[in-house]
Amino acid sequence: FSNGQDTVMVFAWYIQFYIVVILFLPIYVFAVSPDISTGDVEFDFIVCEGDYIKIEVIADGADYSTVDFELNLPEKESQSFVFKQGTGVWNDYKVVAGENQYTLYYDGKKVYTSYFYPSKVRLSEDRIWHDADFFYGFGENSENTALNGKSFTIWNESRHGNHVYLYIPFIVTDAGDSVYYEAKGKDAIVFQDSKKDYQEFKTSRKRITSYYKKSADLPAAVASFYKATIPSLPM
Repeated sequence: FSNGQDTVMVFAWYIQFYIVVILFLPIYVFAVSPDISTGDVEFDFIVCEGDYIKIEVIADGADYSTVDFELNLPEKESQSFVFKQGTGVWNDYKVVAGENQYTLYYDGKKVYTSYFYPSKVRLSEDRIWHDADFFYGFGENSENTALNGKSFTIWNESRHGNHVYLYIPFIVTDAGDSVYYEAKGKDAIVFQDSKKDYQEFKTSRKRITSYYKKSADLPAAVASFYKATIPSLPM
């Protein structure tokens, strides 16, 4: 009789175990991932007010001190990317993370792919755009309207040292993309002219934080950004 009881108890334990697995395994598999480690960097994708996506990329030795152009859009706590095996989805957006890179999709189409290169002294991002050819922004502090072929250091002194410019790290594209980088004085951004869809961001802080949103066109991208950020922009 004792052996029969033991058998029943073991059987009951297995039944309970499988019930727990069936109930909680899907929650684990489809859980929201706060950060994704791929190669030498970690990614974090956060949904913010105004339906902006905050992308945080962190390498070893990252500097978490306050930056000159910190945006800090409020997060939407009730909405987030849901990840499964390196692929995250939220509304019409999808991100696919790989080793030191990720690709952003909107409505099933590639928007851009970012590649990250950490070193002992800096973290660099090469962002390859798939649907944009021209960039505008930085307070239009450029000789030409388009930023293609230009490079900027956020804190810029003139050759004679009698003028200092602070460039606002806000970019829009001809395809309706809007991007804001949380940047510090010596951070730099380069827009390649030979490859119009290529843009580079470099920082010694080893941490790159940017915001992204897709809009219908360029004017809508500008309007959406100012509507969402006027209370948050640093003054």
